Amino acid sequence: MTSTGDVFEAALTLPEGDRAELAHRLIAALGDPADDHDVVAAEWSIELSRRLADIEAGTTTGIPWEELRKQLKVVTLQVLFEPEAMNELREARRWYDDEQPGLGGDLLVEVEMNIEHALRWPE
Repeated sequence: MTSTGDVFEAALTLPEGDRAELAHRLIAALGDPADDHDVVAAEWSIELSRRLADIEAGTTTGIPWEELRKQLKVVTLQVLFEPEAMNELREARRWYDDEQPGLGGDLLVEVEMNIEHALRWPE
């Protein structure tokens, strides 16, 4: 049988995005019976639509990924996406990049910024 150390070492060879998804899936596998995933998914869908509308309307501005990444390192809370949500976000990024190169990256920055805002001011 493979040890957890072997699995961990193998996981470290994955690209960063794949490691994040794997970490999320492992944590999600622990389960949280208090969460109704359908309700949470529906609420996030509404919120992401609202945020996307802000981006499209030009009422939200982004910051460079490296700056955001530095800021996120000080955050102690975590946001975990369901695999389906990650897939939707990847598809949205591809679609926006097809419409205008670089726009998909802007979408991800906006998503990250809004996550950071929600983590800093959760009320």
